[in-house]
Amino acid sequence: MPTHRKVAAVVLGAVLPGAAVSAAHAVSPVDGTITTPFGQAGHMWSSGKHTGVDFAVPVGTPVKAAASGVVIKSGPGGAYGNELVIKHDNGQYTQYAHLSAFRVHQGAHVAGGDVVALSGNTGNSTGPHLHFELRTGPGYGTAIDPAPLLGKTVRPATPAPSAGGRYTVKTGDTLGDIARQVLGDKSQWRKLYDANRDRVADPNLIYPGQVLRIPAGEGATAPAPRPKPAIPSPDKPITGSVKERAAAVAASLGKGAGEIAAMVQIIERESSWNPRAVNPSSGACGLVQSLPCSKLPQGVGTSVEGQIRWFFNYVDQRYGSARQALAFWNANKWY
Repeated sequence: MPTHRKVAAVVLGAVLPGAAVSAAHAVSPVDGTITTPFGQAGHMWSSGKHTGVDFAVPVGTPVKAAASGVVIKSGPGGAYGNELVIKHDNGQYTQYAHLSAFRVHQGAHVAGGDVVALSGNTGNSTGPHLHFELRTGPGYGTAIDPAPLLGKTVRPATPAPSAGGRYTVKTGDTLGDIARQVLGDKSQWRKLYDANRDRVADPNLIYPGQVLRIPAGEGATAPAPRPKPAIPSPDKPITGSVKERAAAVAASLGKGAGEIAAMVQIIERESSWNPRAVNPSSGACGLVQSLPCSKLPQGVGTSVEGQIRWFFNYVDQRYGSARQALAFWNANKWY
């Protein structure tokens, strides 16, 4: 008798170009809405455009191999967080990024539809999702449009709310992210904040499910503003104090206001912004107090910029984000 597959493992309408892979073995990696398509332009990506497609799915969603092949990487991938790369039978590759866990490891042979990982929010990520790429080579810079592979099973992203409407905050959102989606420019976060001062006390603190107004334009009427707090823009470099330099480095790494605020809280508790602080018990040193200076990469222990870059690499790899590291710190008084 015929069997029925769950919707989460929809058979795709096309196969890997040039492959001896049947349509029955080409499957969607997850069942979710595409929020960022391939090729979308933006300064938040080092290439100037998005090199894959992003599926909005909760952390822990099973991720399936798009087709049969061999796993050639399963591990840390820098800005991609935890990533897995499969070499397929036709010589092409697929990448699955920002993962929370692996279900297979390097050298494993997989079939299309096999669960290979769980989705997550690791690396340079603004919220839980799966980043998926189709590549001609194993590494960065070889991505091609995966539309022929994904076929018609992909649901288009929900259109951004129009000016003058409402936006419901999602997990991982920052005001900068929302401003980019609804106003077309991440630097317009202040305008968005001004239009919602009666419901957003601190622009670094918004929460999932919160409903925000979208300003209609330059002349939009907003509630009578309170005095504006001195908050560093998440998009413009700042020079001066150690804290300001740290915020500037974080912004240069593409970190939003929420991640910067979490970094600030951790460092204030760990070192009170003393880049030469040393814990007499553990030997942990510097702003972030995670390792003894002797175990940090050369030059990091004496450089504010190096310490902040190391901090985000550490928390992204271990916790998925600075905000998750802060939550762990709040519960355990260390991270």
